[in-house]
Amino acid sequence: MVTLPAGEFLMGSTESDAEQPMHKVKVAAFKLAKYDVTTKEFMQFIKATDYKPTKPCLVKAQKGALEEHTNTFEADTFADREFHPITCLGWEDTQAYITWLSTQTNKRYRLPSEAEWEYAARAGSTKKFHFGDDEKKLCQYGNVYDKSTSEVFGSFFQWSIKGTECEDDEPNPSIVGTYPPNKFGLYDMVGNASQWVADCYHSNYQGAPQTSAAWTDANCTTPFARGGTRLTGANSQRPAFRPTANDVNAIAKQGYFDRGFRLALDIRDDIKDYASAQPSELQKNFNADLTKAQQAVIERKSIATKKRADLLATYKSWKRTPVIAPPMVDIPAGEFLMGSNLYDKEKPIHKVNVKAFKISPYEVTIKQFKQFAAATGFTTDDMCWKYVSENGGPYKDGIAVLPGNWLTPEYAPSDFHPVMCVSWDDANAYLAWLSQQTGKKYRLPTEAEWEYAARAGSSTKYSFGDNEKDVCHYGNTFDESGLRAFVRDKNYAKRDMACDDGVEYTSTVGMYKPNAFGVYDMIGNVSEWVADCDHENYQGAPTDGSAWISEKCYMRSRKGNTYGSNGGSHISMRGHGGQNNRSSLGEGFRIVEDMESADSCTTLSSSCKKIKDTSKEFEKELAEAQKRVRQK
Repeated sequence: MVTLPAGEFLMGSTESDAEQPMHKVKVAAFKLAKYDVTTKEFMQFIKATDYKPTKPCLVKAQKGALEEHTNTFEADTFADREFHPITCLGWEDTQAYITWLSTQTNKRYRLPSEAEWEYAARAGSTKKFHFGDDEKKLCQYGNVYDKSTSEVFGSFFQWSIKGTECEDDEPNPSIVGTYPPNKFGLYDMVGNASQWVADCYHSNYQGAPQTSAAWTDANCTTPFARGGTRLTGANSQRPAFRPTANDVNAIAKQGYFDRGFRLALDIRDDIKDYASAQPSELQKNFNADLTKAQQAVIERKSIATKKRADLLATYKSWKRTPVIAPPMVDIPAGEFLMGSNLYDKEKPIHKVNVKAFKISPYEVTIKQFKQFAAATGFTTDDMCWKYVSENGGPYKDGIAVLPGNWLTPEYAPSDFHPVMCVSWDDANAYLAWLSQQTGKKYRLPTEAEWEYAARAGSSTKYSFGDNEKDVCHYGNTFDESGLRAFVRDKNYAKRDMACDDGVEYTSTVGMYKPNAFGVYDMIGNVSEWVADCDHENYQGAPTDGSAWISEKCYMRSRKGNTYGSNGGSHISMRGHGGQNNRSSLGEGFRIVEDMESADSCTTLSSSCKKIKDTSKEFEKELAEAQKRVRQK
């Protein structure tokens, strides 16, 4: 506990009606916990009493709608989240814990009042935040909804709120106390989890107490919480922030996935002074383990920061070379039936007419993307989605957001592997640069163009037919070799696979048979970004081969499967991802060039740059790389 001195402050703000009128409040000295109550502490209570926490726990899902979420505290314990704040508790659950703890310690613990909470969060400051007014500094003081988190979760769940323009290097809940404290010595009063208070909710401060006593009603049905979380915007991180009546009514006494609590204690009720009392061995072990966990997180963040700086330095030292002009294949105009009856997302099957275009026979490689990064100083964030253990990750679905980027060695084994851990925005940045350098109009394929090129005139499940055992001749999919690697590295269960393509993770591009159009890796290796917005199905889709763009495009479409365990291999397969989402699960891209652009540039007209054609040189180097792989 931290002793907070008595004082006086102006409570509230003019930011919203819920925070008015601003009023002077006198606060008596009291004690407040340094940290939120952790999972480990609350689990001790559950095991001692067999207490059953309130259900349901609500989670913010698609477009901000609240859905029920099954939270298992035991699972958090086994997932090394013992020192994360306990969440998914109702207000009554906090009271049960407090009653038990008070009985065990002979101290009358309680929740802080709303006034005490704001006084503690301000820590003597009258600024927007306890450290000042610059919201870009929020990431230094707490686990907030930052740029990376908004790119991953915001895009995936189509949340409208914008992430703060900073990086806190923590996409998930963080261990308590890993960010600097405020001037009162209190940690995580910014971000991570909001915290229940003792008061009953009132829509504004009309009639509020002028002291720090809790403002309660005889029949209170609307307890509430104060503070921002790791998934709420910069505005909610202000000490003065209060939720609206609508927000409070939506959650009532239910648990919430990013809501926790911390303990308060009146000075007179601190019967035993912890400063003079000898802590038990259990308490010593808890303190030591928490310190160890905090230090590990701080070290990880320091390494991530250094890696970003080193990466930028590496970019700047790369040698500038002539632009690698991508080899291209002519795709004739034609008509085909797009979609399938395999999945609802691929229905209805519909006829599409496609104009002639050019497409790169290979996925964009590390070598090509390196040249762009070296020439422009382009950097990406150091986080991307990654395969973990089969039932691991925050959603127990085998994937999680972890440190890494497109140059991380396990994602970039050679210059001629496909680039991944790149977002839709990253792909378009590369294509804009390549177009500017060459005078040609390079772009992502439309979803229709991609499927048309992948089918190569076929109407079967695959371009070569329907036999899935032949897939391994045409692409690097999730096969026997891939499964062996996932069993070895990610604790996957063994099972039978259709065939063996000889490669564990991603492969050098162009190693397998091309389709009838001469295009490689339209099956497996990496899934590929296309120009379209994501749609639930093909109802209303264009029939002229153009990109299907919506007014509000939160998610972008992907085509094709990957080297990994997600999805199948058929041509009509559809996927999606957030526009800023990066993934080593297998998201790359290939290049399309309009025929008009290509024809006009073959004559080196004034609209085109007079550059050396390096595509033959690139293909020669690629052939040597492929030869080495085959020999190996």
